[in-house]
Amino acid sequence: MVNSENTYLPEACSSLLDGPWLILAPHPDDEAFGMGGSLLLAKKAKFDVDVLFLTDGALGGEVAGDLVAVREEEARQAAKKLGVRKCFFWREPDRGLAVSEGIVNRLVELINDLKPATVFFPSPQEPHPDHRVTSVLAWESLRKTNFFATPVSYDISVQGLSNHLVDISRVIDQKCEVMRCYTSQLSENKYIERILGLNQSRAWSLPLMVSHAESFYQWPKEDRPINALLMSKLALQCSAPALPSQSPLVSVVTRTQDRPEFLREAIRSVVSQTYPNIELIVVNDGGKCCQALVKEEATGHIRQFCYQHLEQQTGRSHAANVGLELTQGELIIFLDDDDWFLPEHINSLVKSLI
Repeated sequence: MVNSENTYLPEACSSLLDGPWLILAPHPDDEAFGMGGSLLLAKKAKFDVDVLFLTDGALGGEVAGDLVAVREEEARQAAKKLGVRKCFFWREPDRGLAVSEGIVNRLVELINDLKPATVFFPSPQEPHPDHRVTSVLAWESLRKTNFFATPVSYDISVQGLSNHLVDISRVIDQKCEVMRCYTSQLSENKYIERILGLNQSRAWSLPLMVSHAESFYQWPKEDRPINALLMSKLALQCSAPALPSQSPLVSVVTRTQDRPEFLREAIRSVVSQTYPNIELIVVNDGGKCCQALVKEEATGHIRQFCYQHLEQQTGRSHAANVGLELTQGELIIFLDDDDWFLPEHINSLVKSLI
């Protein structure tokens, strides 16, 4: 059966996620543009809300005087209207935000100090590099805190994954007023007009009385990188229930022994395949156990995987036969751990065969 619309979009409005909230904003304005309506609703609900601005926003236009100081003052004005308890300004370089252990650890300290119930961060599908880096920083800090706060991403400029849609129709005029606090940015783009367009489009699947909505995605608390988790979620949108086909299952057999980084790259080349129906078989020929690595990396178009550990080294031929016995695919291909596939490799071979 083909997936229905509710596989991709909620059909009913969501209530606000539990407070207190910590909002991670790459730049001053992202919190208002992305979730200003929800913040106004949180204010009415008397939630404690703190906002962390990670970069200085120094490349966001031209104004008379110190742009960084101007944008921080604009953020404080917006925060007052939004009922924000406290703003933090870390002043990392605009368009130079990087994933580093130092920032992650600093963020862990902030989360432990504030003890939010929910941490919001930009969708990892956002086009701006600072937005995507912020999502990784948030995720890695939450992993280090064992996810005692709920991880939730929010849209800023494009539609990302969604499983919560908050009706902001009754506060949309107030959201516009908050966005106007960012005067320095409004000459750079028609932000208000375009954010309203995004909010209107997010009401697509909701009842007719909903004119505007903000979208969020509550992530599962899985202890693996967010890029791996994102790829697994996106792969479902290309799976057989989403886009039905008669593509045969292709089994990829990989033999390995004590070369974890080579193996990681080999598996990632399988994950990146455009062909949608792949089984991965990894046979460890007497090396150190690498099952956790395989489980972490086997995402994307890898529909299923099997890890077989051989206690003693038996040689390439025997390891290959073990792998062949485990396959369930109609077609089989070998990929050793020191090799990798180009993205179209399996698809091209299958087209040639069928």
